[in-house]
Amino acid sequence: MINQRNYGIAEGRLVRDPVFRDNKDGSKKVLFTVAARQNYKGKDGDVRSDFIQLQAFIPAGKTDSVYEKLQTGDLIGAEYTVKSSAYTDDNGEEHYTQALQVNGIDLKETKATAEARRARSAAKGDDVPFENQPE
Repeated sequence: MINQRNYGIAEGRLVRDPVFRDNKDGSKKVLFTVAARQNYKGKDGDVRSDFIQLQAFIPAGKTDSVYEKLQTGDLIGAEYTVKSSAYTDDNGEEHYTQALQVNGIDLKETKATAEARRARSAAKGDDVPFENQPE
């Protein structure tokens, strides 16, 4: 059951390919950033984006995950919860962190649409393979 007091959805495009970090137990942590369009315009009339940093977890032994298929520019929706943790560094100083932990992910465009977008971007020579944020 979802705790609605600690739940959010980020929808937007991936800013770059996901980064995978191996854990000692064979599991992986996945880090990625979504550019989520704001719902208002600035004084200059431009719509800006918030860059939301998310992390996901792939259990040990799982060989195929949706995160391995994601690429820069893909339009996704990610359900997340806020996770807090604490650790003590080598100097004995305690640190507190918060992360947005992904619980589920939705691909918001078809494979054909994503491939066509990448092809258009490659033909233009763009560094960023997406034009605009979703309306």
